[in-house]
Amino acid sequence: MTATSGLTRCAGVELGIYEKALKWNGSWEDLLSQAARAGYSFVDISIDETPKREARLRWSPAERAAVVAATEKTGVPLTGLCLSIHRRIAPGSSDPAMRAQAREVLTQGIDLCADLHTPVLQLAGYFAYYEDAHPGNRQWYVDCLRYGAEYASRRGVLLGIENVDGHDIDSISAAMAVVGEINSPWLQLYPDIGNIAEQGYPITAELQRGEGHMLAIHAKDVRHGEPRRVPMGGGIVDWDEAFAELARQQWSGRLMIEMWNDDADDSVEQSAAAREFIAGRLQAAGIPIATPCVPVGAPASDERTDALPASLERLREEVCAGNLELPKHGLVAWTGGNLSARDPETGLVAIKPSGMLYNEMTPEDMVIVDLDGRIVHGDRGPSSDTASHLDVYRGRPDVMSIVHTHSRYATAFAAAGKPIPCVLTAIADEFGGDVPLGAYAPIGGHAIGEEIVRSIGHSPAIIMDHHGVFTVGKTITKALQAAVMVEDAAATVTIAQGLGDLTRLPQSEIDSNWDRYQNRYGTKNASEGVSQ
Repeated sequence: MTATSGLTRCAGVELGIYEKALKWNGSWEDLLSQAARAGYSFVDISIDETPKREARLRWSPAERAAVVAATEKTGVPLTGLCLSIHRRIAPGSSDPAMRAQAREVLTQGIDLCADLHTPVLQLAGYFAYYEDAHPGNRQWYVDCLRYGAEYASRRGVLLGIENVDGHDIDSISAAMAVVGEINSPWLQLYPDIGNIAEQGYPITAELQRGEGHMLAIHAKDVRHGEPRRVPMGGGIVDWDEAFAELARQQWSGRLMIEMWNDDADDSVEQSAAAREFIAGRLQAAGIPIATPCVPVGAPASDERTDALPASLERLREEVCAGNLELPKHGLVAWTGGNLSARDPETGLVAIKPSGMLYNEMTPEDMVIVDLDGRIVHGDRGPSSDTASHLDVYRGRPDVMSIVHTHSRYATAFAAAGKPIPCVLTAIADEFGGDVPLGAYAPIGGHAIGEEIVRSIGHSPAIIMDHHGVFTVGKTITKALQAAVMVEDAAATVTIAQGLGDLTRLPQSEIDSNWDRYQNRYGTKNASEGVSQ
């Protein structure tokens, strides 16, 4: 029986995030929950040169168990550990004492991976970063990794060499030379696409060199001379070329987005935006974002012991159907936009998965989260707008469904930074005045939801400056209605503005129409002069 024969084959990639992309607020549960809110399936952590992270190698059994408990509670595993401390404690050092210490650090790193249920230990490709070059540096480095591969085989941990941003192992080709020399199945590659670009190597040729040996892959953006802290999409990496080659290889595995936002208050938003960017490039290359594999022989979803309550099964179906209405009405393009709804029985929320095409969605793809953003049920990452939805639900107990779109005419008002003026009775009917404009807020975190609660008033719709449309309702149907009608109103107003100046309805007429539509429309009293 092979190592993978107990699993169904899952094509595509899972997306994860580096711990330094998120702000540390004091607990592992919080950090992992941040990753989930940003739409990620896993987190990679670091043992680096800082005393705080180096001390993780000496965690007690209880401290290790607490981290594992946090992964189980949040559903976000730690799947990789970056042994960055080897830059200072150099495995290729010309000092025998330093080499012995590097070997001990490697042993401790492998043990920590085993205890944290972390399958991959990443090894930086630095021989002796802070020392002058010595002819023996590479051989000493190889000797250390040869020892590590033998020890890792006994602990069940895979080792992956990272091509680095400096010298030494600066390419996949150089890493493959070490892999071939040691010739152990326990030592493979954990390549960094950004470092390939920063070094100026051909991406396609380098990825071809690593074919069949890449355990997982780093995704970070870079500029020449700037290997860190470059916003995703703002650098020189040719993602289309890289992902086209991975698609040709039919590579599947874990793609870890590497960023450094740990000092930023909007780290979740930045991480979510990076995920959306990478997901879009993967989809353009035809690479699906995979769900976690299910063990062969596991009960079908409707037979599992964690079967959903009937109310949540209905909610998933209704939320999926509601999302499918968005493209039918021309309110979304590609994978943009989302709809969520709150279950009145449990208080949980079902929302569209992140980065998924509408014509591929089923009720089982909808993700169930609690109001703190913890994934309760679902194999996919929730929408990158999940935090915004949850803030609205927390701030508005009357709201039971939320829609977000980038519909063409309404979003034109967002681009212009203008509310939709109440120049029609239909606008007064639906929205009770101007469709308000909310202040600009970063995508993916709490700022948008907080601004919606602050600025939407009694309107069921709001235009978010330089972003798009959010609508709310007491039911999915009402939230959808508002999304359809705000686009219709925006289109009419846009056309009318080309015909001349527009005059806003008097406030008394707005109030009268709003009262009639909200309280008498659809009843026997909808029109005056009618009697029974």
